[in-house]
Amino acid sequence: MLMDAHALSPLFNPKHILCIHSQGQVPTPLVYDATRTQLVYIGLDTKVPSPATPFDLAYLDVPAADLAAALQLAHRQGVRLAIVPTYGNTTQLNHWRTLASTLGIRLLGPGSSGLQRPPLGLNLAQMGALATVGTIALVAQSSALATAILDWGSGNDIGFSCVVSLGDSQENAQGIAIDAVLDFLINDPHTHSVVIQLEELQEARHFLSALRALASVKPVIVLYPRAFNMDEDPPKHTDTSTALHGHASMHLGTQLLSHDSALAAALRRAGAIQVHFLTQLYAAARCLDLPHPPKGRRLALVSNGWGPARLAQHRALQSRLALPILRDLRLRSGCKVYGHNPLDLGPEATAADYQDLLIQLAAQPDVDGVVVILSPRPQFDVNAINQVLLAVHTRLYKPLIVTWLGDEMGAQLRAELIAAGIPAFRSPETAIDGYATLARFYRNQQLALQIPGSLDEEEYLLHQNFLAAQAYCQAQLLESPSASTAQPAPPYVLSAADSAALLNLAGIHLPTVHTITPHANSDSALSTTLYISVVSHPILGAVMMTGSLPEPARQSLATHLDRATELVPINSFIAQRMIERTKIADWIASEHNLAPQLMAWEKLLVQVGELVAAVPALHSIDIYPLHLRAEGLALGEVRIALRDPHPSTGPVPVHTAIAPYPRRWVQPLTLKQPQHEAPRDCELRPIHPGDAQALQTFVRQLSPEARYMRFISGLTELTPRMLVRYTQIDYDREMALVAMLPDGHAGGNSGGRLIGVVRYLLNNDRTSCEYAIAIADDFQRCGLGTALMQAIIACAKHKGLQRIEGYILANNHAMLGLLRKLNFVIAPDPEDASMRLVHLAL
Repeated sequence: MLMDAHALSPLFNPKHILCIHSQGQVPTPLVYDATRTQLVYIGLDTKVPSPATPFDLAYLDVPAADLAAALQLAHRQGVRLAIVPTYGNTTQLNHWRTLASTLGIRLLGPGSSGLQRPPLGLNLAQMGALATVGTIALVAQSSALATAILDWGSGNDIGFSCVVSLGDSQENAQGIAIDAVLDFLINDPHTHSVVIQLEELQEARHFLSALRALASVKPVIVLYPRAFNMDEDPPKHTDTSTALHGHASMHLGTQLLSHDSALAAALRRAGAIQVHFLTQLYAAARCLDLPHPPKGRRLALVSNGWGPARLAQHRALQSRLALPILRDLRLRSGCKVYGHNPLDLGPEATAADYQDLLIQLAAQPDVDGVVVILSPRPQFDVNAINQVLLAVHTRLYKPLIVTWLGDEMGAQLRAELIAAGIPAFRSPETAIDGYATLARFYRNQQLALQIPGSLDEEEYLLHQNFLAAQAYCQAQLLESPSASTAQPAPPYVLSAADSAALLNLAGIHLPTVHTITPHANSDSALSTTLYISVVSHPILGAVMMTGSLPEPARQSLATHLDRATELVPINSFIAQRMIERTKIADWIASEHNLAPQLMAWEKLLVQVGELVAAVPALHSIDIYPLHLRAEGLALGEVRIALRDPHPSTGPVPVHTAIAPYPRRWVQPLTLKQPQHEAPRDCELRPIHPGDAQALQTFVRQLSPEARYMRFISGLTELTPRMLVRYTQIDYDREMALVAMLPDGHAGGNSGGRLIGVVRYLLNNDRTSCEYAIAIADDFQRCGLGTALMQAIIACAKHKGLQRIEGYILANNHAMLGLLRKLNFVIAPDPEDASMRLVHLAL
C-alpha cells in the first residue's frame, strides 16, 4: 500500500498556522475554525522562541521590502509551506524564490490571493467572504477571475471544497505549481469535481500527468479562452508553396499549428473538459454533480412550445450534439406529441403527460440525456410539472436538465429543482451548454483511456524499424552543416529523397502518384488532396495535424483550413477521431468505395505517430500532397526536418508531452516450478487500461492474508475508482508491471491471467518513489517476486530516480527476506511498531 502522506496536506489541512505581519501593521483578518486549527499572529520584529511543534503553514502578510525577513522568521519557526500574497518585480521574485529554496520553504505565490477551505472553515485569502461549503475545487491563475467565480457561486447556491489562487508559483523555483495542487486533489475527500482557470502553461509533462490522473477519477473543467475557433483560427503564414520549399521554420506544420488547437488537443487527451467563456463554465458547474452524467451526445429536447424548442435545437446543433429522430412516442392520455425531436407537447399537456413521456425517453437506447424547456404559460400547471420533474429525475438513470423561462415565476421554479439536485437554467442556450460540456467530458474520457502506443503483433518489427530510423537520423545530423559548431543549430531539413528513404526505413511504404495504376473505370472526380504534418511545439512537444488542403496550393490557408489536431503518440482509436473531425470526413463517408482509402489514411497516421514517438531527433514531418483517389492513397512529397535531441547548449527540446506506452519493459519470463513440474512461461509488461478486469479478478482471488499484506486493510475487491487509478496510469509519474500467463491459463479472462503486480509512484520530490507488490498465492516461491522487484528497480533507475522505498508489515517475513537479498535497508517505523520502513539507494 502506498502510504505517503501528500506533501501539500499541511497547506490544505493545516492544524497550526503562523501569520507574520510587519511591525505596526494591522494584519489581514483570517477566518479559521478554532476547534480544528490554531492560528498565531506575530509581528516581524517580535522575538519568539522556537515552537515546540513546528507550524504547518505560514501566511506572510508583509510588503515587498519585508518579505525576505519574513521568510527568515518563518524558517526559524519550522515552516515548510508559506502563502505569499506580496507582489514584486522580476528581480525581487528571483531573489525571494532563491531564498525560499535555500530555506527549504515552498511558496504559494508570490502574488497569490491565498486559499479557502470551506469544509474546514478556513479563509486564508483576499478573495472576499468564505465560500459556501460544496464539492467543487477551484484552482485559478487569475485572482480577479477567482474572486468573480466565488461571487457568482455565492449567488447561485454553488459551493466549493477548496479555492486556490496560484499567483506566480513556479515548480522549478521552490513554488507550489498547478500540477502539485491537482495531484493533492486526486484523493481529497472533500472534492468531487475540479474547475481550473488557466492563463498560461509553462511546462506540459507534469501538468498533463497530474491532470490525467485527476480527470480519471473526478470531472475536471478547464477555463481557457482562445482568440479563434480551435479548428479554424488563421495560421501565421498563408503561402503554402513557401511552406513546402522554404526553410524548416516555414514548413507546412508551422503554418497550420496554433497554440490554442494544440492545448485543446492536450486537454482532450488528459480527459478534461475545456470551456472558453464564463457563461459556459457557469453552465457546466451547475451540472457537475449530476448523479448520472452523459454517456454520449444524443439528446432529446422536450418543450411546451415550438419557439423555445427551436432555440434549444439551434444551440444543440451548434454544439455538435446529436438529436436522434424519435418516433412512435404515444401518450396514454392521447395528448399529441408534435415533432420527432424536439418534442413539443404544446400548452394542453398535463403533468401526467410529461411523466409518461420522460419515462419513455428513459427507455430509449438512442437517447443519452434529456433537456426540458418550459415556459410558465397561462393555464399551465407549473407546480404540478415541477413535482413530476422532482419525482422522475431519480428514475431516469440519464441526465435531466431543465429550463424554466422567465424571472419572477421561473426563479422560484428553478430554485426548487436546484435544491433537489436537478440543474435548472433560465435560458435554453445555457442548458444546452451545460449538457454539451459534460458530454465532451465522456468523449474525452475515452481518449484518456487509450494506450499511448501500439501493442500489436508487429511490435518487434516496428521496434527494429525504429532503431534503423534512429540510426539514419543520427548519421544525417552528423553530416549537417552545424554538426561541428557549438551554437544551437536550427532544424536540419532533409532532401525529398532522404525524407522518403527515412520513411521506408521506418516501414512506412506508400505508392507515389507516379507509380499508382488507375482503375479502368475509375471516377476522376473521386479525388482529393490530404496532408499529414507533425511539428514540435515548444511546450507540448510533437503535435500531429491532418485534413484536406487544395492543390496546387495557391489558396490562403486562412480561407481553407481543414485541420484536426492531436498530440503524439496516437493509436487507431485516436486516428479515427482525428479523421472524423476533418471537414473532408463527411464527403469521404458518403463515398462507400473509399472505405479502404479511409483505413489507409488511419494506418498512415498511426505509423507516422509511432515513428515520431520513437525517434526524438525528428523535428517535423510534412506529407503533402497526399492524394486520396479511387485507386488508393498516393504520396506526392514528404519533407522531414531533424534536430539534436540532446544539444550541448540551449534548452533540451520537448519530445512528447504524453508518455508513450513503455515497450522497453515488455519481456518474457520463465518461472521455476516445484520438482517434477515443467517451468511456466509468462510475460512481464507495463499495465494498461485493458487490464482492469484481470486486476480485479487477481485481487478477488488473493487469500485474506495476501490481501492484507498488500493493502493493509480487509478489502475483498477494488472499488471502481481504485480500478481506474491502478490501470489508467501515466507512465511519466508512475509505473506498474504485471506478470501475465497466456490465454490458456486465463481462468476466464480473455486477456490472460494476472499473477503478480508491482508498481512505484513518484514521491513529491520527484527524485524518489514508493513501491508496492502483490503475488498470487499459487505463484509464491517461484521467483516471481524477485523478478518483479528487479524489474521495477530497473524502471526506477532508468527514470533517473535516486531512491526506492516502501512500507512492509513486520510479520511479512517472506518479503523482508527478499528485500534483504536485494540489499534494501530495513528499519522500524518510529510511528508504528507493526511496520518496517525499507529503502534502496539506486
